[in-house]
Amino acid sequence: MFQNYLKIALRNFLKYKLDSFLNVTGLVIGMAAALLISLFVKDEYGYDTQWSDAERLYRLQTTWIIEGRDDLELANSSGPIKPALKPYFEGEIEASARLNRFSGVVKLGDNQFRERISMADPEFLDIFDLEIISGDARAALSDHSSIIISERFAEKYFGVQDPLGQTVTLVDLKEEYTVAAVMADLGDNTHLVIDTLIAVNENSPEFGERFTSWNEANNHIYFKLTENGDINAVNERMVDFVDYLLPSSTEGLKNSETNILSCMLAKKLGVKKTIAEIENIDFIELAKSAGIDTIINKKLIAASHIFRFTMKAKVVMFQCLSGMDAEVLEFVVQP
Repeated sequence: MFQNYLKIALRNFLKYKLDSFLNVTGLVIGMAAALLISLFVKDEYGYDTQWSDAERLYRLQTTWIIEGRDDLELANSSGPIKPALKPYFEGEIEASARLNRFSGVVKLGDNQFRERISMADPEFLDIFDLEIISGDARAALSDHSSIIISERFAEKYFGVQDPLGQTVTLVDLKEEYTVAAVMADLGDNTHLVIDTLIAVNENSPEFGERFTSWNEANNHIYFKLTENGDINAVNERMVDFVDYLLPSSTEGLKNSETNILSCMLAKKLGVKKTIAEIENIDFIELAKSAGIDTIINKKLIAASHIFRFTMKAKVVMFQCLSGMDAEVLEFVVQP
């Protein structure tokens, strides 16, 4: 019986070649599309679900509210928020951690390459259960001289050698780090991209301010809810948390933020030169790093004029410099 059906189908295929070709091609394309769509949907639903208790993991989001403009939403937050999260949301948040990245040079012997360097708090391992192949990851994040590397990084720098106990130099930090653990490479179905991981060092002269300054908003802050924690309850209390945490003198802070963001927007729209009045001195370095061309601070201008008139010599200009113990003086040279 089946052979008869097969013969009839073959005869029809040969008799109506064009129709048969179009039908078969459409069927193949439809099945291939359905398969690809199902694989895509499976990958999307599996994104960042490989972590234990993935449904309890969240990342803090910062929203900058500026009058007259659309809210600016960022996935980054200021470092000082992290240590206050767990005590304030006691019973709701079980662990929190910061993750910060920079592009730095790694040196081993005569070889050096630019790599993604990640810095995290020890609690990062309580939130993301990284697959550790060898070594002790918790010990690595408990001091400032150890490093966790990925399999890809280990193969690139050490080949077939055992990387544990070997040292690499992070040129930007001017420090040598001992490999304390090797982790499995992270897959493509996670937003985390980590090849190296070192402990957060708030006392680092190069990067300490990233974790201690309110002027920096470049940390990914993750937290894990308790088993009975409710994310809606956390969100409802977040506004009060911000009011509790932020410094009290926020008026000048808001004005400085608005001016910086306005200049950043102007730069993005093609303005060649920008000038901003920054009331909060702590924001001056942030404004410089944002590419603002000219910064005006009334306190520094006033201080410069006062110093100028207190000098006995004929000083044409006296300029106070922020962020350093230095002044620039311009004298009138008498013949």
